[in-house]
Amino acid sequence: MGISDIEKQLFPDKLQMSPCFVIKRFNSILAKYGKEAVFRHNYFKKSREMWIAAAFCLGEKRMSGKDYWIAPEYIDATPDVHAYIYKQDEKYTKGNKQIDYNIEVTEWIGDLSLNEAIIKKLHNKKYPNFFTLLVYSHQPGGTVVNMEKIFQLVKVEKINIGSIWFLSAIKDVNFNHKLICLFPERNEIGFNINNAIIDNCKREELLLTRRDVGLQLEKLGKIVLKLPDLK
Repeated sequence: MGISDIEKQLFPDKLQMSPCFVIKRFNSILAKYGKEAVFRHNYFKKSREMWIAAAFCLGEKRMSGKDYWIAPEYIDATPDVHAYIYKQDEKYTKGNKQIDYNIEVTEWIGDLSLNEAIIKKLHNKKYPNFFTLLVYSHQPGGTVVNMEKIFQLVKVEKINIGSIWFLSAIKDVNFNHKLICLFPERNEIGFNINNAIIDNCKREELLLTRRDVGLQLEKLGKIVLKLPDLK
């Protein structure tokens, strides 16, 4: 069984998942395989990217009110994760229009400065303007970094991507994560992931799409997706 086969069992590519489902499944992955393995082994790289994207979607919803569905990308090199929203399709009264926010995930471990890590990731690359670079700090309190300085440094660079966001765990009385937009506009929000899950727990967890008269959405309800045994 290759890495991609295991990854697809952890987060199947045929399904779109709510951010809450992704975070709960990631917690199950941590419980089954252990924290050290999950944060070090390539088997779990896509799982980490899915969790980071899910946390981003919960935080961003606090800003925009958008409900996202998340799906991994296994075929193309980019993006790492798709975050979809759906709107009524103007062409079909019973159809839906899909909007795809393509997310490139970078796990920042502090070996470079945040600005250097961003520039290195984007160097000699030209992403479409509907792509997002999402940088996640593995160091709690990563937002101690001078974000205004980073914002000003990024602003003068030639950036070939739609937006850049920074996500980090923090120690705060009210919040346990902070989400900061560094490009094209400066914006930020603090939020508590556990509270966000509670607020969104009544959403359907899994979604399939199919083409009919427009794009049709099939919400699947509760489905048990067994985690694989690693051998």
